[in-house]
Amino acid sequence: MAFGAILDGTNNNKDMTRIQPAAEMIEEGWFKDAVNRQDVDLFVLIGHNPVKPGIPKSESTFPLLMDTLRTARPEIPVQGFGGHTHRRDFHIYDNMSSAIESGKYCDTVGWVSLDGIKSQPVQKRVASPQVKNALVNKNTMVESADESCSKTKDFDMQLTRRYLDWNRLTFTYHATGSQSILNTPEGLNVTKEITDSRNSLNLTFVYGYVPQTYCISCKPFGDEGNIYTLVQTAAAATVVDPDRSANPRMIIMNKGAIRYDLVQGPFTVDDAYIVCPYTTTFRFLADVPYSLASKVLDYINKAKATT
Repeated sequence: MAFGAILDGTNNNKDMTRIQPAAEMIEEGWFKDAVNRQDVDLFVLIGHNPVKPGIPKSESTFPLLMDTLRTARPEIPVQGFGGHTHRRDFHIYDNMSSAIESGKYCDTVGWVSLDGIKSQPVQKRVASPQVKNALVNKNTMVESADESCSKTKDFDMQLTRRYLDWNRLTFTYHATGSQSILNTPEGLNVTKEITDSRNSLNLTFVYGYVPQTYCISCKPFGDEGNIYTLVQTAAAATVVDPDRSANPRMIIMNKGAIRYDLVQGPFTVDDAYIVCPYTTTFRFLADVPYSLASKVLDYINKAKATT
């Protein structure tokens, strides 16, 4: 049984769309009916949701959903597949529930394997799919779905996970016994169309060469290999009015403008879009007193945290 939910606090267009909060969803009759079904051996949570509670600037709804499902059906494991933080991440909620995040922009294949889940053959499942005493109503949140199932029961379930780099070499390596037929006519045709489009858009034009890799998170800000350190150095050297070069400058940027690592090797038009796909425009204010300018960053961060 699968459910989908996104994080709270999204900035969607309220005139165009409505996103039902997870706290409302768990009170819906259809949700309670689905949770109460007898023919369920695993709950799956999918959605744009950080897997760890307390991620800054967002509120994951996975903990609420995990708690709801585990309290209602303690005999059923729950596996979540989340996103949003753009990193490889994993969180264990209890001995029967966990969630994985698998990088960003199709750079990672997240693999999860659960072994030991008890499941009846389809033909032996009861005709009536309802279970007594699970989700009842909003005043009675959850009770055990199976009185014979203790919430402290030991479960013989094993979980393994892997993060696989999303590229042809990875897929070829793991496609045991099918490497020779990995290519298909359909796949080769798609590859040709993509290659033709890249050439026609001049995405393969080489601007220059990157001497080393600069990453977003593999090294802390301030280290030579961190891309934000590089941006700070580059901005200080290039974002300057020659007629005012003797004046002190303060440059404030949103780190979200950098979307990916800058990889060692040829730097193409395509790489420029990958690293920073936005048209970066600077708003320039001259002769701002330092007593005011020095407070701007803290003010922006505090205002952002409350929205």
